[in-house]
Amino acid sequence: MNLRVGTLGIIFSIMLGILVTKLWFVQIAQGAEYEASAQGQQVKPLPTVAPRGTIVDSTGRVIAGIVREPTLIIDPTRVGDEADVEALIQEVAGLDEAISSVDVRAMFEAVPEDQLFYLDEVELDADDALFVLGNRDRFPGVDVEWTPVRTYPLGDVAAHVVGYAAAPSEGDLEENPDLDRNGIVGKAGVERYYDSSLQGEQGRRYYNILPSGQIIGRSSEEAASPGHTISLTLDLETQALAEQALV
Repeated sequence: MNLRVGTLGIIFSIMLGILVTKLWFVQIAQGAEYEASAQGQQVKPLPTVAPRGTIVDSTGRVIAGIVREPTLIIDPTRVGDEADVEALIQEVAGLDEAISSVDVRAMFEAVPEDQLFYLDEVELDADDALFVLGNRDRFPGVDVEWTPVRTYPLGDVAAHVVGYAAAPSEGDLEENPDLDRNGIVGKAGVERYYDSSLQGEQGRRYYNILPSGQIIGRSSEEAASPGHTISLTLDLETQALAEQALV
């Protein structure tokens, strides 16, 4: 019995010694390295797009809604030198057949050099998003977020009434500097007339970024507020029948 207790005591002492040694190594030997790594991180803010308000008919059927799609986020200060930027431009252009490297380069040049920005002109699917996230070395300073995008479930039905929404033009931004450059603005019809009600309030998300340019996660977030729902008096089913009769 005494022998068994003594053996257990020795084993316990050895395990305790290993634990103490490990704690010393982490806290003392590697402490400076961890501190330097933590100090090297930066926290950068990025305005988040507010979901645009929904437009519904008299029965509550959605005419204009919101879906969330993967969108690239770029931190140009963490990409590297000019050669690295050019390499990234080529990689990004390869994600979307409808976008050329010239188009992507223009997108990079359209924003301040030290500002995080969305590259929402590049259309991604879920596989593209996973590819980017799984190949960080090929996409330095890049992350993927699921952002709200306008959708019209019934296509062109009542399009002349509803109008449409799109990214703000330079003219829109000059007319209203408070508009979200990465959001959408009403261009015609109900979308334009009630734009101020449909516009939500953008939020803000803070990202932790390593010196290498890798975005390693969020530190905090101020949630965006969605826009108001607009209810129309028209009935979509009746409207669709009327439009078919006129064809």
